[in-house]
Amino acid sequence: MATTDKYDRQLRLWGSSGQRALGQTTIVLINATAAGTETLKNLVLPGVGAIHVVDAADAPAVPKSSRTGSAPPFDNFFVFDDGHDGENANGAEGMEVEEGDDNNAAASASASTCSPVPSRAEVASKHLCELNPDVSGAHTTVPSLSSTEYGPLLDTIIQQSSLPSLLIVASDVPPKPLLDVSRAAWDRSIPLIIVRSCGLVGSVRIQVESHPVVESKPDSEVPDLRLADPSGPFPALRALADATDLAALDSAEHSHVPYVVLLIKALTKWRSGLPPPPPPPPPTSDDGVKSNMLRFPKTVDEKNDFRATIKSMARNYNDELNFQEAHGDAYLAYAERDVPWEVQELLGGTTDESVAAIIQRFVGGSGECGTAAAAAADASVASRNVRFAILLLALKRFLEKSGGRWLPLDGKIPDMTASTEPYIALQEVYKSRADEDRAAMRSAVDAILVEQRARVGVSVVVPDITDEEVTAFCRNIQNLRKVGTRSYSEEWKAHAPSADGGGDDAAMPTPQEEEIRGDLMMATMDPYEVPEHTPLLWQVALRAADVFCDQNGRYPGTPLDADDKALEADAKEVQGLIAPICASMGLSDADLVKSTLLNGSMAHAVEITRYGNAELHNIASVLGGVASQEAVKIITGQYVPLDNTYVYNGIAGTAGVYKL
Repeated sequence: MATTDKYDRQLRLWGSSGQRALGQTTIVLINATAAGTETLKNLVLPGVGAIHVVDAADAPAVPKSSRTGSAPPFDNFFVFDDGHDGENANGAEGMEVEEGDDNNAAASASASTCSPVPSRAEVASKHLCELNPDVSGAHTTVPSLSSTEYGPLLDTIIQQSSLPSLLIVASDVPPKPLLDVSRAAWDRSIPLIIVRSCGLVGSVRIQVESHPVVESKPDSEVPDLRLADPSGPFPALRALADATDLAALDSAEHSHVPYVVLLIKALTKWRSGLPPPPPPPPPTSDDGVKSNMLRFPKTVDEKNDFRATIKSMARNYNDELNFQEAHGDAYLAYAERDVPWEVQELLGGTTDESVAAIIQRFVGGSGECGTAAAAAADASVASRNVRFAILLLALKRFLEKSGGRWLPLDGKIPDMTASTEPYIALQEVYKSRADEDRAAMRSAVDAILVEQRARVGVSVVVPDITDEEVTAFCRNIQNLRKVGTRSYSEEWKAHAPSADGGGDDAAMPTPQEEEIRGDLMMATMDPYEVPEHTPLLWQVALRAADVFCDQNGRYPGTPLDADDKALEADAKEVQGLIAPICASMGLSDADLVKSTLLNGSMAHAVEITRYGNAELHNIASVLGGVASQEAVKIITGQYVPLDNTYVYNGIAGTAGVYKL
């Protein structure tokens, strides 16, 4: 259907709520490299609310057009001289440069409208905003990335933004300033995406302390039809099945009875052919209910008999698709449906006290930063976590009242061969029951809101939970998730041997680190078809290059005009770092690592050094695409973000995801 809405296609992916979340978010890009601008491009086009580019005054100068006859390599499609230096894409207000002071190295640059040589931050912001007039842009030029105090800078951006949500993208930021960015974002509960592009390889790392996902949207779902309830189908569903007289239907009607009804009737017929069970022992207060439970197929023979019963009920099985569907989905009639383990894990740590602690943590004004700006660093993150915690507590109370087995019914039924009237009747039965469960959840949520507001006091604003949110929660109740990573600074301390005690010299690994090492060791057991190109090995090489930069103040292979002797020396130093990094990651004994990185060959070290930290725009565009996709997941609260590092090997065209 034709539409004038330019966002129509993406609305089909994440809906109006997702689009609204995008429009309420500011993306802060630190370091306008090709990977960073590609990430922003993919967020500007779908309509993110605003962008703010932060870059250093000493960033590579904007290349002049070919008319000068001496243009440097064109490695960033969004940083170029278009002959209109200093002009605004979306008006002067959208291109402001924040002025710093002596106490905050947040900014120092001349006004964008009078600068004869615009900064890279200004040019990137201008050209990116030209892609979508709905997006406002701003930029800040700092003296250098290393000297900037990112906490005060972020506080300033937050105070000046009219949007409630913030997400940071750090693109090819050197190790020391990147650690500062990581700590500032972590302290303020601001999601951070780290993009690293080096030659033909790169990575995307997500840092998010707590990210609840209600609409995880799995590729496939098992419908919750409530057929395997030991007490039988719920009354309205049983009444619908009883009202359907298969013998009285003509052939057309018989072949269009919804298969859910057929399964209920087949269960009844199957049970009627069973020998009577032995008399139960006298019921007690504990098992009086259990003695009245219905029987379901358990063994292979019983399940085969049940399927045969379905076939026997058909008049012409080969022509009746509804009976074929019932036969194919027969397991839905007897398979026990427990609360998913992911949901059980979420509920296990949910109590009145834990919810109160989350409220105090996120909206109680007692954050680690101690400033009003920090307390509201990301209103959407804080509110989302509090609302999710309250909904989980309501779910826990719902389960306690319902016997702990059945989650609220989501009300969704699959497509099936059926006439319109019986299908709609079936839909109405499930919708009615889902509405009852949803009303019970709404009641539990309201009670919890009253209790928690009384507990934390009037000085703390506990966010309301709308009926729309309760509905979305119940409709996705089987697929709730919560993602949390450790901070990049914590990972760096564990996996980067340096003078501060990381790597081999670090203290005994924590339980979390032990789990991470175990996962990495398992990853080495499934190498790429060419083992040397396994992405995890390139992650080690990238980390070695970063440690090299941290120790030497430059990346291996730089400057790009270095002679062969200097390149060889850099490669040897990188190789010397690989062994302790592997040890810090628990990989020294992995056969894959020993046969590639630790076998005397310097192939990975030589290749990383050969790149000289140069950036290829086609590789950067791949990484920018991945980074922007993960950004959309975090912003919208839909789909499950990767956990937590994506490594791309452009040499072999392969990639892997690792928890670091």
